[in-house]
Amino acid sequence: MTHAIRNHANTRALNAPLPDTVYSAVFAVVLCIRAQRRRSRKVSLVMTHPMGAKIANKEMEPTAQETRRGSFPARWADTIMWITWKHQDADLNWPLTFETKVELFCEQALGWQLHIADLVAKGGTAFGEGGNRQGDKVAPIRHSGFAVLQICLSYFETVGHYTAQPRGSKEAFRAGVLHVFPDLAKADSANQFIDVLYRDARCGLYHNVRTARVGLAKLSDEEPIAYDEQSKRVVIYPEGLPAKLKVHLGELRKGLLDESNTDLRQRFERKFDEDSGDTVNK
Repeated sequence: MTHAIRNHANTRALNAPLPDTVYSAVFAVVLCIRAQRRRSRKVSLVMTHPMGAKIANKEMEPTAQETRRGSFPARWADTIMWITWKHQDADLNWPLTFETKVELFCEQALGWQLHIADLVAKGGTAFGEGGNRQGDKVAPIRHSGFAVLQICLSYFETVGHYTAQPRGSKEAFRAGVLHVFPDLAKADSANQFIDVLYRDARCGLYHNVRTARVGLAKLSDEEPIAYDEQSKRVVIYPEGLPAKLKVHLGELRKGLLDESNTDLRQRFERKFDEDSGDTVNK
C-alpha cells in the first residue's frame, strides 16, 4: 500500500460529480426474503426468468411445510429464484452446509458485485447462463470511475462484518479495509487514511453522490489505493480496485474452508445466518 503521493499530475477531478447513471451495488443475502415471506398468509411473487421473460404474479396459500421451510412450492415449478449468479433456490439442499454458505457468499460477491465493477471499469467477459463464466463480451464504460467506487466500497464493510465483531458500520469498514490490506496496520497514517476513506469515499459518495477528498488516478493493480498525508486525500485507481478485491475474495474463500481457522469460520457463519434468516438451518 502506498501511503503518500506527492505528484498529482495524473489525478482526475478530485471534486468531480458522479455521472447521472449510478451503478449501485446491492450486496445482501437474498435468502432473507424467506423470513419475510413467512410473515404473510399469502405470497405474491413476481419472478424473473434468467432469459428475461417476466412471470405473472401468483398469489397462493403456502402449505404448512412450505411455510416452515420457506421454499417455493413444487407447483410453482415455472418460477426461478436466483440465490447467486449461478445458483437457484430449487437446487439447494437444506439445511445448508458450511461449505455451501461460503460458496453462496463468495459467488454473490463475485458475480453480483466485484465482477460487475470490473466489467464497468475495464470491460471483459460477462458471466453467462448456467454457471458458464464465458458469456458476452462487454466494453468498458467511460467516465465510470466513481460509479465503480460506489459498487466496490461496500465490500470493505461486508468483509468487516463477516470476519470480525464490529460495533457499527465504521468499525466494520475499518476491519474490512485492514483485512484486505493487512500491511496497512503497520503504517503511521493508517487511522487517518481509513477515516478519510470511510468519511469521504464510503459516506461521501453514498450520502452526497460526490466527494471532495477522493481522486481518481492511474496507480498499480497491486496497490490501487493511496493516501496523500499532506492534503489528506485518498487517490484510487478504479480500473485496479475490483481486481484487487476479487483476489482478496478468493483468499477469503480459502481461509473460510480451512478448518483450522475456527474463529473466522464461527464469525462468518454467525453473520451469514443472521443476515439470511433462520431458514438456512432448517
